[in-house]
Amino acid sequence: MSSPIVLILVPGLTSEAAQDLSFDRPECARGSLRPLPLELDPEEVLLSGSLESGNGTDIRKVLATYGLTTEELDLEEESGDGYELSAVERVRSALALGTDLVIVRAGVCDRWTRLTAALEGVNLLIVGHSTSPQRSGFVAIGPDIIAGDIEGSPVDLQPSLLGHFEVLPPPGPAPEGRLLHQIFRWAHPRAEDEIDVWTSGTGAGSAAGRGLE
Repeated sequence: MSSPIVLILVPGLTSEAAQDLSFDRPECARGSLRPLPLELDPEEVLLSGSLESGNGTDIRKVLATYGLTTEELDLEEESGDGYELSAVERVRSALALGTDLVIVRAGVCDRWTRLTAALEGVNLLIVGHSTSPQRSGFVAIGPDIIAGDIEGSPVDLQPSLLGHFEVLPPPGPAPEGRLLHQIFRWAHPRAEDEIDVWTSGTGAGSAAGRGLE
């Protein structure tokens, strides 16, 4: 059974900014994703795995086909002194209900970093998205994640999520992206022998049944 993932989408997060995000966790995987052409919708590309509108299949629809659930939280308009606590509790509530993928639209303010730091023991994928000339940042932390350097493309996110959930790509054209397997613990059997600071969290995912590449 795969552990849930919290996907935090952060507009404007560059690779340089992502390199500065340690959250006091040296086991982070971090790196960058190639920039996108100005005419594209970054979120659509990330979630569909296709650079051409309408050609990909949205990750939410694919997971639903396999009985996996998605919850979406739009925090872009949130404000007030209790913002961080409210956001953390909403994510935790979704996970407690058995939600497999929680998508958080965090907005451009830096408060999402405090949200991330408060979610211990959770698989977090923090993905920058923009159509600027700069590469977008990518940070992964959690019980199923091991340290590594990431150099990829925005279309790699969808197949990577499918791989984690042991779900095959949808029928149709071949996916444009690739599975970023290097960041997942199940892809590195020896990693299970290392000291795992996440054992008090949600647990590590199994490599059984994962064959995507």
